[in-house]
Amino acid sequence: MTGVLVIDLVEIGSCEVRPLPRILVVDDSRPTREIVVRKLLHRGCKSIDVAVDGRDAVEKYKRAVEQQLQYDIILMDYSMPNMNGWDATRELRVLGYRGTVTGITGNTLPADVEKFIAHGADKVLWKPLVEEKYDEIIAGQYPLRLVFRYFVTFP
Repeated sequence: MTGVLVIDLVEIGSCEVRPLPRILVVDDSRPTREIVVRKLLHRGCKSIDVAVDGRDAVEKYKRAVEQQLQYDIILMDYSMPNMNGWDATRELRVLGYRGTVTGITGNTLPADVEKFIAHGADKVLWKPLVEEKYDEIIAGQYPLRLVFRYFVTFP
């Protein structure tokens, strides 16, 4: 049996040292919130807040601004009671939020994805989130550039 080992050398896109991102996880499903938070903690994120719907997210953002804190990333569910994800995203943008909003949805209809983007989401990911997607969410704050790729073949 033979195989190939791929080794990627990357460099961080910026030389400045930045702390791990401050993240707000917004989802009406408690099990989903718990899974997402656990996966982010496993990746070293330490500052994670949760909101149970869009209205709660907007209120938490306002309180954070009052305390001179800022969320770097907001993970926003699409469909929630009280205020849905796209309306909450639009409201956050109106209030001045300039960080990354990643929409998360179980619905893969192109019209719904376009709606989320049109209301201010930077990107949309589908549930369930696979392991690599958590790395992608965090890596968005730390752009990496592929420098060289080694292919090593072994018998």
